[in-house]
Amino acid sequence: MKKPLFLLLMAMMLQNASAQLKTYVTLEAGPQWSLIQVADPNDLFERASVRSSMAGFTLGQEIIPNLSIVTGVYYVANRNGINMIDKRPHQSGWSSYNSLLVPLRVEYRIQPTEFPFSFTPRLGYMFGLVQAGSSYQASGILSAPDGTAYSYDLAETYSTENLHMLEVGIGLNLRIHGFWQASFNISYLAGLTDPLSTSLDYSSDGTTTTATYSSKGNSLQTTLALNVPFSNLWQNADYRKRKRIEKSIYVGKPTDRKGELYVGAELGSLWRLFNTANPAIGARPMEDRGMFKYANLHAGGYLGYMINNELGIDVGAYYQGSSTFYAIMYDHQVNFVTEATAPLYIELPMRVRYLYYVGKRVYVGVYGGASFLTSISGGSFAQGSGDFTYNTPTSASPVNGTTTYDASRISHIRPLLRMGAGIEYRLPMQFPLTATFYANYMHGFSSTDQINVTNNLPQETPSTSTINYNGSGWSLDLGVKFPFRFGEKGICEDLPTRE
Repeated sequence: MKKPLFLLLMAMMLQNASAQLKTYVTLEAGPQWSLIQVADPNDLFERASVRSSMAGFTLGQEIIPNLSIVTGVYYVANRNGINMIDKRPHQSGWSSYNSLLVPLRVEYRIQPTEFPFSFTPRLGYMFGLVQAGSSYQASGILSAPDGTAYSYDLAETYSTENLHMLEVGIGLNLRIHGFWQASFNISYLAGLTDPLSTSLDYSSDGTTTTATYSSKGNSLQTTLALNVPFSNLWQNADYRKRKRIEKSIYVGKPTDRKGELYVGAELGSLWRLFNTANPAIGARPMEDRGMFKYANLHAGGYLGYMINNELGIDVGAYYQGSSTFYAIMYDHQVNFVTEATAPLYIELPMRVRYLYYVGKRVYVGVYGGASFLTSISGGSFAQGSGDFTYNTPTSASPVNGTTTYDASRISHIRPLLRMGAGIEYRLPMQFPLTATFYANYMHGFSSTDQINVTNNLPQETPSTSTINYNGSGWSLDLGVKFPFRFGEKGICEDLPTRE
């Protein structure tokens, strides 16, 4: 029994030793959610999940087939925040510190079928250099769900510690050409040090309670990535040619759509995501929101080319409606809501789209890519003021207040990351038309719109609160797509093969 097992192990080692190993450079970017814990004796505040952004590159080297050692550099613009238990429609957050993260991890690629999908579990360690910003401080008034009004003061405190984190995650990979891969990666980072804490003192009727938020660097990272085979250092030309033939991702599959062009149009609703530091002021009210009341029109078209039977690349232009809202919520209910029109945006996306045929004319599609959010207008575009009433910890009756705002477009162009998934259905008709439905997520990295809100509360600092929009949001889009080919007799000389 021992001898066959020994021979099997020797055969595996010899196979690994003779295999050709690969080197990858990976470019990736996406959202990060800082997971911030809280200790609050009264349980009025709960843990916060604050969205920020990250980008970077890694270098991976296979040591045996499919098992790689990876290192690189990520830049993360970390945000901090607090979260009251009343489930406000916005997460309070502010810019906190920047960090450079250096990962060291192992990854193992698993490809369970002949399809060009694979999974890459990852495990490792991450070191982070912290560049602390100015410690954020704020004060104001906030009411609990039971209506009790509290005054609060919060302050950040930085330590000199760097970040030390353990990483566990997985990558979902799609081989798009040869050894080139597109990936969607998810990693959970568990911190071992505590570089940042926030002290939150809140009081009512002369009683003060302290809640403490702490961040050890715990976070959830989600990125889109492009894996480029930088150098097959140990491969000769004959081996590379043979592997391209053996590992062709479309062996045995029909190629009737290769070279096909397609044009499409979509119409849907866009729900924009905003950043705000003041927990009492947000872009959406706590009540009477409805699903579509604060949605914006999202419509446009695209033109694409099928590289092969499953993979296409397209570019497009989309109209993005834009409105300016904000709500004041010092009390648990809404004190004041305003809405104004805003200049439109034009989004210019470029996407790589993968389509998998599931049968009965139905395809499942996923895509990833980037886009630019552009606008001709700039500067201030809306101003206004209004009156409201609010409760205070020291007054038995509501107090009158006044709010003023100024909305401005602070940039004409911003980059976005784009990803989505959906269903495509080839309609049972002679004309080759496809109906589409996609859910999309767009992630922005820096602000393009800003609303400055000033309220005449004597105990509120900073005196001006900001609400920012950086292009992030999600949308649901219905559409149609028309495939065609150019031939000697013009468009659609040879219609696509029908299932």
